[in-house]
Parts: sequence; structure tokens; C-alpha cells
Amino acid sequence: MFVDARDNKHYKKVKIGNQIWMAEDLKAATYADGEGLTLLPDNTSLYDFINLYDKVYFKRDVYANFSGSVVYPINDEGYYYTWAAVMNGSLSANDSPSIIEGICPDGWHVPSSAEFNELLDFLKADYIKDKEGQALLSDYAWLNGMDKGTNYCGFNALAKGYHYSDFYGQTGEVTNYWTTLQTDYVSWVHYTHAYLFNIGWNYAVIWPASKVEGRCVNCLQNQ
Repeated sequence: MFVDARDNKHYKKVKIGNQIWMAEDLKAATYADGEGLTLLPDNTSLYDFINLYDKVYFKRDVYANFSGSVVYPINDEGYYYTWAAVMNGSLSANDSPSIIEGICPDGWHVPSSAEFNELLDFLKADYIKDKEGQALLSDYAWLNGMDKGTNYCGFNALAKGYHYSDFYGQTGEVTNYWTTLQTDYVSWVHYTHAYLFNIGWNYAVIWPASKVEGRCVNCLQNQ
């Protein structure tokens, strides 16, 4: 357990292999220098308001999947950030260890794709083949009828989905975390993408997403 000095919020942490991760999603609204992020309402359209440089975030008190079969009070269990908010002006990088503090607390940093891959490599050697996603996922609050996570390694990833334009997508089905690495891909709506660590009940992969979407953050402790 540690305390973020910016807001006195408490976080659990877990050692997996040679890495120490948060065991909860980040829920910070300011940077180390005191600069605050902008909280936007859930119905904000990506296409009408947000641009690649906006440091904004979204938060929810309750989440439910599309069918309503999982309705879970998340009690401030972490926010959804744009990539610009996460990076706080830092440029794309894939160092291991990462040197980008971004939105993370002092002594912690935003993980690179390389560091998430190190996590996966450890699980591939330590868990059931092709089931690494289950080892990372929480064992509750998933879509009814799906295999639940086992939380084998204590990472405790919640199935919070993501904020996409004016709605939340795949709640109860996936969770994902921004990395420090930008891609060269530009979508049909002209939004540059960055890589994220995408986890479902039967997979865990590095995957691109639009930088203006709201995704979660899991910080990694500095070595």
C-alpha cells in the first residue's frame, strides 16, 4: 500500500516478476506540479470537443455492461484519461524502464509497451498458456456468461471498458491501459493512435487506440 501525496489517495501495489505494479487503476486529477486536468461529462463527443492535446479525464460512480447483467458501484475506482493527459507533454517512447512520469505519482511512471510485454512474458512462463488475460483480471464484475478472471497475480484489472465519444464501450468485457508509445496509424477521423495494453478474459495484447479516447492507467514503480 502507498499514498499519493497529491491527494492522499491510497493504492494497493503488487510485485509480479521483477516489476511492482499498482493493483488498482489510477484516480489522480492533478500532476506533480499542481496543474489540474479537466473533468468532462460522459456525454462529451470526441468529434466536437476533444483534440489530441487536451488533458482531460472522465469518471464514473457506477458501471454496467450493455445488457445490464453487471451493474457494479466502482466507488472512485480509477478514471479514464486521454493519452495527452497521461503523457503530460512527454513525447512517444518505448524505453524499458520508462522514464515518463506523466500523470503517475512521484516514484512511479507510465509503463511502456516494452514493460507491458515484460509482464506478459513473465505470465507466459508462470501461468496457463494463452490464458494470461485471466491471470490479470479481477474475479468479479464481469459480464455474466463470460469466464471470470482469476486475479492470479494480484493485478486486479476491472472490466471498466473505455470512454468512446459520448458512451462507454465494452463495459464488463475488457479493460485497457495506456502505454507511452504512439503509433503511426491515423484513423478515418484523422485521430492519431497510441498503443494500449488490452485485456479480455481470454487474451492480453498490445493494441492501438485513438489518443482522444478515455482509457485507464496503471502505473509502474520506478526501479
